[in-house]
Amino acid sequence: MGVSIEIEGWDPAQKYFGGDLITGSVIIENKSPNSKILGQDLTIKFTGRAESHWKEQRKNVGHYRQYLVTTCDSEVYFEERITLQNKVEGGVDNREIRPGRSEYGFSFRFPVGLPQSFKSDHGKVEYWAEVAYPKSWAPDHRIRLDLNIGAVLDLNMVPRDWARPGKFNMSKTFWWGWGTVDAVLSLPSRIFVPLDDINFCLEVVNHSHCYLKKIRVYFCQVTTYHSKGSEPFKEGARLSKIKCKPVHPRNSATIDGSISVPEVPPTQLGGCALVQPQYGIMIKVIATTFGKIIKSAVLEGRVPVLIGTVPIGRSVPAPASASFASSTSSSGLATNRPATVLRQTIQFSERRVVLTPPGDGQDDDEDDRFTNLAGD
Repeated sequence: MGVSIEIEGWDPAQKYFGGDLITGSVIIENKSPNSKILGQDLTIKFTGRAESHWKEQRKNVGHYRQYLVTTCDSEVYFEERITLQNKVEGGVDNREIRPGRSEYGFSFRFPVGLPQSFKSDHGKVEYWAEVAYPKSWAPDHRIRLDLNIGAVLDLNMVPRDWARPGKFNMSKTFWWGWGTVDAVLSLPSRIFVPLDDINFCLEVVNHSHCYLKKIRVYFCQVTTYHSKGSEPFKEGARLSKIKCKPVHPRNSATIDGSISVPEVPPTQLGGCALVQPQYGIMIKVIATTFGKIIKSAVLEGRVPVLIGTVPIGRSVPAPASASFASSTSSSGLATNRPATVLRQTIQFSERRVVLTPPGDGQDDDEDDRFTNLAGD
């Protein structure tokens, strides 16, 4: 027997939002001349959950010995099982699979306010639908289809202090009387959407006797993972970088530049309690003397910025209807477009299930990962 799944408006690369409605059908083709009797009802289950996990060192009370433990936590956003109804027979009996082609319909609306899909080494937010095909003569076959959910973070609703221009001062006094280095970062705003260009002005005043060899401006992501009974765990990554010219001793420089915001999820994924990515502009100045880098002579600071999906002056679009799917435009806004049709074929025997998806993408690894987070 072969099973073919056909879902209207459902595409693995498609992004859906809270409030969107999915309608589709599960089509089963029985190539045997005899009817098949299922052990239970034919169902499809929609699930959304988040989890965090990492390893940390702990010490026994009264002992010097440390041990390694794995900390984990999870939260469920929704979990709903829908019994599929035979469209031809009006849902009278969905346990008898007759010879030929049988079609079972379903519809499901996503709850409003879901966090965005996310995956990293220490946590993830994932959504999926699972079709349970019960067999009375063997264990149930379960076919899972992953869903890509996007969150809506309206920048028109954030406090206005984030949208105002600002100057942020940083200073570092070097040891052994080498002097002080001051830096002032000016930003026109601190709220952006993906693919925006962040214009900045960096003023560096070198009061020291050191040569400021490396001056870098980064757009960084700091993800905080939470779990009950443990301190939060933080991991950072520098997603983009701007190199600036060095500054000589007893000299100053004014650097005007622009750094792009990559395609990243919104701040805190739009409302996740366990996995919370945040963003900022990081300044790092490394001094040298006699041609050698001084490890203690490093000026480092981070200015937080807010990444949303709806820019200032735009409105939040309405949820997609049953005949339309929600997508994301280049400006980061959700739009409506005609639904597509996805067909997946699963051929299985008594012991093995083989799923052939229409496409398989591989995410690029983040560059410049770091764990020592300045400014926290």
